[in-house]
Amino acid sequence: MMKQSHAGNQARSAWSQYWELDGAREQRAVGGPRYRGAFEQFWRDELEAEFDARANLKVLDAACGDGAVTRQCVEIWQGHPDCALELHATDCSERALASIEALSLPVDPALVVADAKALPYAEASFDCVLSQCGLEYAGIEAFAAAASLVADGGRLMALVHHDHGLIHQECGAHHDMLSAIDESGVFKQGKALFDLQRLRDRGEVLPQVVDDAAADLGRELAGLLAGLDVYPRDGARQHAERLLQDYSMLCRRHGAYAPDQACQWLDFHQGALTAFRLRMESMMAAGQGEAELRQLEAVIDDAGLRQIETGTLRAADTGEPLAWSLSACAA
Repeated sequence: MMKQSHAGNQARSAWSQYWELDGAREQRAVGGPRYRGAFEQFWRDELEAEFDARANLKVLDAACGDGAVTRQCVEIWQGHPDCALELHATDCSERALASIEALSLPVDPALVVADAKALPYAEASFDCVLSQCGLEYAGIEAFAAAASLVADGGRLMALVHHDHGLIHQECGAHHDMLSAIDESGVFKQGKALFDLQRLRDRGEVLPQVVDDAAADLGRELAGLLAGLDVYPRDGARQHAERLLQDYSMLCRRHGAYAPDQACQWLDFHQGALTAFRLRMESMMAAGQGEAELRQLEAVIDDAGLRQIETGTLRAADTGEPLAWSLSACAA
């Protein structure tokens, strides 16, 4: 049976939070900054011919996230001024779609909040139905729904999370690193430290008790920071390093901070770390193996699409897999 994410409301909230943060936009480019070139080249190869062959092109970016493929489609269309583009994008997250709307693209896509399993369009409505690592989060029914929307002569094109690909491996490393921090107990220790500081301020414990607790926490944080050396040196590790370094400074200067403000800082960063971990869990759960890929082919065939082609998108530098590619045509 096809694997799909069961991350639930917490993971959806974590993704919405991510899409809402402008500081993460570079990470949200097609394929992310490290693999962007491979993802962009895939869509150029697939879409250039579609724009060349048509005077009008109606496109749906399904389960679009914050619109990486939507933006790429518009960029390619700008090189084909003789083709009229009608662009639609759907996602289950209103915040993701709001981030597309804020871009002020030269083509205004019609943005619709919708579950990928129940897209609100008539059958055979689109010349191209596109998706980049999105439909699989909703399960196999989402591929059937997407296939039903392809008009005669049109195409379904998708990239799908690969359960042994580089992105999947990186998500696993990030998840392990974030879990090690989250499960270490240092946030609980921080709350206990500032509880002691409240007692000290009321004269109920000696200052040395608070200083000893701060020193113990500092040693825990130093150990966690040193332990990051086993993880890849990438953006996620840099994020974790900054967090632990800032936390260490908070610990060393604990007396300079009001306990309530310090606890708010701890709550915020623990919540952000948990959201990051949930995103990694959902991406890993969405990874599909070869057996699931064969199921996708069968579902698309049942929907009446033909010339079904699957392949592997690979990293240009190592040749290792990044995602599955899938393409099919409506007769």
